[in-house]
Amino acid sequence: MSLLVMPRQYRQLHLKIADINSWRGIYYLPEHVISTGYNSAITKMIGIGDDVIIFWKRDSYIDAQYIRVHNGTVINETFFLSTRVATLAPVKSSISGVETIYFLYTYHYDNKIFLRRSTDAGRTWSSETIIMSLPYSLWFISTVETGGKIHLVGTTQERNFIIYTSTSDGTHWEPFRVIASYENNDLDNDNRELMIGGDNNEIFIAYENRSGTISLIISNDNGLHFSKPIPIGTGYAHSPSLSTNGRFLSFIN
Repeated sequence: MSLLVMPRQYRQLHLKIADINSWRGIYYLPEHVISTGYNSAITKMIGIGDDVIIFWKRDSYIDAQYIRVHNGTVINETFFLSTRVATLAPVKSSISGVETIYFLYTYHYDNKIFLRRSTDAGRTWSSETIIMSLPYSLWFISTVETGGKIHLVGTTQERNFIIYTSTSDGTHWEPFRVIASYENNDLDNDNRELMIGGDNNEIFIAYENRSGTISLIISNDNGLHFSKPIPIGTGYAHSPSLSTNGRFLSFIN
């Protein structure tokens, strides 16, 4: 079993692979440096079979790239997925009947959510499709697969909404819904980062308010209804991160 840790560096991603054994403990292999050519941000990882796919975007080039790690060995190839990428949210799911990586992303100052699929662990990808057009541009999106669905949330640049949608087959997406808004006093103005996690029919959404707090929205019925936001902690906080099952929340305070 391998654990990957990726601190962000200037024009580089530093990758550490740890061999984990319950008898011997944790042994780190030599660090692997990935040259990105420019500042990288928003790194994401997907585990699929014996592979781990590592995604990132480059700030100034505004594009998305990825590499594959097979059985703990870095495959020394860097692949391009798209240009003009603002935010990205890959997720693995078998809801279509085939194990698939869904690479969801947005463009800068654009109101559409785009999708590319891979059914061979990132070796090849489908062409770009638009799953949804919104009345608003998006800041961030986040995804999770649980309860037989892929769930997607996002924060909008206009109107300061948190929007939600889901799919049970990977192709047909429900019309988006606003589940929290500044106008209803659910949010502070100019909210940005958010993350979603889920465990069976329970869904957890943590988001960052510009006023300096973290709040949590919960659904107990697989996305049919959502709670009012629940403030978490006190004092200035940002950059929320949820475990995949939504049971653990971390943030910077």
